[in-house]
Amino acid sequence: MSTNYCPNCGAAVDPDENFCKDCGAAIGFEEPTAKEPPPPAVPATEEAIPPPPSAPETQAVYAGFWERFLAYIIDAIVIGIIWVILSAVFLQNYYPPWTVPFGLINWLIAFVYFWAFETRNGQTIGKIALKLRTVDEDSLVVAGPGSYFVNNLSRGLWWIIADFIIGILANSGDEKKRLRILQNLSKTVVISEKEIT
Repeated sequence: MSTNYCPNCGAAVDPDENFCKDCGAAIGFEEPTAKEPPPPAVPATEEAIPPPPSAPETQAVYAGFWERFLAYIIDAIVIGIIWVILSAVFLQNYYPPWTVPFGLINWLIAFVYFWAFETRNGQTIGKIALKLRTVDEDSLVVAGPGSYFVNNLSRGLWWIIADFIIGILANSGDEKKRLRILQNLSKTVVISEKEIT
């Protein structure tokens, strides 16, 4: 057993004593504890790890005249079939083709067809076939029902020709390739969803 000495008065003190018997000072000898080694240093990296690359922004591919025209022809055929069925069942005995009610019913069928299909997902049957979609011009997602309502007001009437001619003149050189003036008013565009290779 080793002997320790009081740091206050220098008297001999047993190692298991906490106070000096002579002066009463606290000895507080503690067995030395093994020091814990410091945690290993994290090696400095030469370069910070770059964040993962973000997904590239989606760039709109606006549909051209001919693919939109072909989609319209497909839709016109579908509307024609609907018209033939409805007129055979309901309209033949009531409205001859040259009357005003006939024209209004024709417009209503075309309007409801385009509006109902586009409100659902921006696509009519013709647009589905050609992988086209009518969307909001800013967000490039399906627009609201009100936008499709305005966009399709000229469907099925002779003034779709006026809508088209004014639209072509007003949108000459438009990067969004709008073809009708009602597209400007409804703030919609037609984009292509074909994969670019």
